[in-house]
Amino acid sequence: MKLRVFAVSYFAVGIAVLPAIGYSQNFSRSGEVKVLAGNQDYQLENGNIYLVTEDSSGVNTSGQAVSHSTSLSYSGVDENGDEQTMDFTGLGQAQGDYGILRTRYAGTLNNSFYNPVNTPLYNSQTLTYDANGVPDLFNAQATAGFVDTLQFGGTATNYYAQYVFHISGSTLTYRDFSYLDVKIGANTNERFYFYGQTNGVTNKMVATKKYLIGSGGQKASVQMNSIFQPNLKQISSGASVSGDCDFYHTVVLSGIQVTDENGNVVSNIDINGMSGTHYQAVPEPATMAALGLGLAAVARRRKRN
Repeated sequence: MKLRVFAVSYFAVGIAVLPAIGYSQNFSRSGEVKVLAGNQDYQLENGNIYLVTEDSSGVNTSGQAVSHSTSLSYSGVDENGDEQTMDFTGLGQAQGDYGILRTRYAGTLNNSFYNPVNTPLYNSQTLTYDANGVPDLFNAQATAGFVDTLQFGGTATNYYAQYVFHISGSTLTYRDFSYLDVKIGANTNERFYFYGQTNGVTNKMVATKKYLIGSGGQKASVQMNSIFQPNLKQISSGASVSGDCDFYHTVVLSGIQVTDENGNVVSNIDINGMSGTHYQAVPEPATMAALGLGLAAVARRRKRN
């Protein structure tokens, strides 16, 4: 499993862009926990680097919760040339089901050190992996997602659907962050970021663009990633850092608003997925802020069911 390689774009704000959920099936659900690592000193010309999977739970497609712990050690020299060993430990949790996603990753890096003379764990320029190498970036993540093909009963042509999500979670430090990916049909993926803050709390609604409903309905692909990402080049030698990106509270597809070509809300509409899941239609909000209270109530009802 260590040789599964992912290309990432690494930004100064500490965001790694990872592959989106698979999209080939009409309906599926998944949860996975994995720890990726790599080396920024060996970037490609476009600034990308590759990360290798150092540990993984594997993908669970049953809709049940996944819990996976990791313990990794790396030895090399610190900035003073002294021999050191660092340890990465973590616990990830993920559960992907239709309309509801839960993700959390909590980890600790002990005795961090960095020296460019160390052999890299993965050299993106030469595509070389060395099991005895030392990474300078970890990307530990819990991922949950679902794909479903939705049918909208009673709609005519030129009707549109807008997907509304209720997101609740927390971050321990700026090294923690989450993002939600939503792809409808063949349209461009939409990404919603939830940046890490020290003891930060997220409790908000987000809504996609409006998408034309075709004769075959709409295929919706939704994925949530919660990430702890220590960057060794930004951590003092010998320091220990921890993170906890907790979006296990959860991500809920609270409802789908259907409108006609004139923007009028279509009421009393049944929305059903090929998975057998019934999705909630929502009325037109005066503003998204006004809608939030009502949708939170919908989310609580769905959670109890």
